[in-house]
Amino acid sequence: MRVTNSYKVRTYLKSLNQNMEYLSKLQEQQSSGQKLLRPSDDPFGVSRTLNISDSITRNKQYGENIDEAINWINTSDEALDKVSEYLKRIYSQINAAANGTNSETEMFAYKAEIQECIEGIGDMLNANYNGSYIFAGYKTTEKPIAVEKNSTGVTGKLLNTGDQNLLCKEISPGVTVSINTTAYDILLTANDLDEADPSYDPTTDTAESLSKTFEKLMEAMTDPAKKENLSSDSPEFSFLDKITAARDNIARLRAQIGAKQNRMDAASAKNAVENENMTEVLAKTADIDIAEMSMLVSVALATHEYALMVGSQILQQSLLSFLK
Repeated sequence: MRVTNSYKVRTYLKSLNQNMEYLSKLQEQQSSGQKLLRPSDDPFGVSRTLNISDSITRNKQYGENIDEAINWINTSDEALDKVSEYLKRIYSQINAAANGTNSETEMFAYKAEIQECIEGIGDMLNANYNGSYIFAGYKTTEKPIAVEKNSTGVTGKLLNTGDQNLLCKEISPGVTVSINTTAYDILLTANDLDEADPSYDPTTDTAESLSKTFEKLMEAMTDPAKKENLSSDSPEFSFLDKITAARDNIARLRAQIGAKQNRMDAASAKNAVENENMTEVLAKTADIDIAEMSMLVSVALATHEYALMVGSQILQQSLLSFLK
């Protein structure tokens, strides 16, 4: 086979072009920090990278849901803690007011203190997190509780306009958790009997809404004819027992919230580990090894420079160069 000079030149230029393409690709990878610059580089690797990236994006959203759930639950717990403190204060004022030797001035002071506590409870049940009323069910844009007042001040009635719906957050694929407690749960209007229930008997039933208990309490504090109800053991009144039952209900709700807090903390830790693991896999799949890439670029540059040197020796000299 006759090897002509033109054949050598074509072969050389083809090899030189391949070296330049390889070097260009390495330099592009080095500057971008990415192994996979286009699907043709590694179709399987690109597909895997996209899947992992989507998983990381979804997992980050789950992380945001978990963080919001934690903040919502913590806000609920703090509000219920304050409600319990108000109920404790009301209990002590009822206990003191039930003493038959109290003067009119002292009774007025006890009443004023209880009214302030009831208003404080209304404020706590209107607790707000990030623009949402946390005890309103789905009606998060509206205050759920209004404290009724008349010419003598707070009547004790708490008007609840919220609903009983539970708000849920998805914290991992297919796993949702309810994050809210409703004012109905706190005021015991969801499950307990009140005067709207045909089976309610005020002489035997002690289960009633906290709002109704407050109404009867304020009547007893305001009307001298009903003052004796403060110390009554009748199931219709027995205010100390009812306030104690209300505090027990708050403690039960806070226990449920505490369990959710623990679950959210565990979910948050799991989510962080998953993000870390997936990010590491993504880096191994898509990112370059800087040290390795620097070595490859150096070798490719040396190869290219050597090819240029060899080419200067095999390329055909021009007639002018020969005559020199």
